[in-house]
Amino acid sequence: FFLFVLGLCGMSVSQVYAELDRVSTVLATTNGRDKIMRFVDYSTRALSYYLSQAAPKHPQVATVKSVEAHLILARKLFRLGRSVEFLVGFIKVLKSTKDPVTISLAFGKALGYGMWLFFDNLVYLAKIKVISDRNMAQRDKKSAYYWFFGIMCAILINLREIIQNMLLGKQTSNSTYLQLARNSIDLLTPGFKLEFAAIRAIAPNKGVVGLAGSISSLISIYLLWPALKR
Repeated sequence: FFLFVLGLCGMSVSQVYAELDRVSTVLATTNGRDKIMRFVDYSTRALSYYLSQAAPKHPQVATVKSVEAHLILARKLFRLGRSVEFLVGFIKVLKSTKDPVTISLAFGKALGYGMWLFFDNLVYLAKIKVISDRNMAQRDKKSAYYWFFGIMCAILINLREIIQNMLLGKQTSNSTYLQLARNSIDLLTPGFKLEFAAIRAIAPNKGVVGLAGSISSLISIYLLWPALKR
């Protein structure tokens, strides 16, 4: 039966093994598991919003909202201590170049993402009652500000690379364009939380933010997806 299903899909056993190997490679990394979980998280947020709008009295609304809340909390736990990752990334840039613009943008990105996760960690600790939740809303907003700033620096890094390649007559890789698209989409989440008018014009509700986060996560998973071995 299994071989029959493979035949219907037009895939040989060796092709299936190759695809499973690629899936395993992504799942073996912390970043890969995080992006897959992020996709599920934002997809659930979108489902939760649109289901509650279309059928607010539907019995499954409460269940989906509960799953949404648990996923958000689980991802906050998953991000504990990850701010160190961006510090290491900045140190690598320092070792690889002396260009002041590159270093400044890399520092801005590391600072933005690092402080976003630092305040995000504090919000999580407040939610599980490890620390006082008195300033939780303020910390959550600071987290969003730093995240927005970090993403802007990442976008400037992408744009600078594209413009430099154009001036030098070099070809820009597809991954750079995909990173630019992903980073631009990611601006919607902190921008929505901060109630920026320009962002709210694009993403007027949590449903759109959820869909944007899902698309961004799929791009991230694609960028992590290993090439087929030849």
